[in-house]
Amino acid sequence: MSINFVILSSAIFIASVNTPHNFTIIDFWQKKCDEGDTQACGKIEDNKIAEVKLAKLNKLADIFRDNIRAEEFLLEEKPNLGKAYPLVINEYLTSLDDDLSAQGDKNAIEYCAKHFHNYWINKKFWWPTDARDEPDWGTIYVYIVDHYHGVCLNQPF
Repeated sequence: MSINFVILSSAIFIASVNTPHNFTIIDFWQKKCDEGDTQACGKIEDNKIAEVKLAKLNKLADIFRDNIRAEEFLLEEKPNLGKAYPLVINEYLTSLDDDLSAQGDKNAIEYCAKHFHNYWINKKFWWPTDARDEPDWGTIYVYIVDHYHGVCLNQPF
């Protein structure tokens, strides 16, 4: 046996043993939970709830994309995000299974609709599009819900 063969065999062995592993924060929390960390166990449960909510949101977005009459929500060949905003928020709020499902404050939703529309159309100058370069109403739905929770509900109305 030559020394080159031994070195090559050793290198292959080390490389196969040292393969990278996918390790997520969920794996970390699970390890900590298994060790008795109740906070980590809580984070795992919170994540499971969030996954269910995200799946529901994606389903609602797909339904919205499939059922929207896009031509009614165009303004000079651009998506009228301000017109879609109240429809999305009211539909989303009605779909919630908790006590927060009451109709949102109409004035706040109107203000947020204008803010969202102006931000995307007049400041960013783009909006999510699909493969046909038309507005991607499913993605827009998710962005609207995100804006409502991340920006709108944090305003002092």
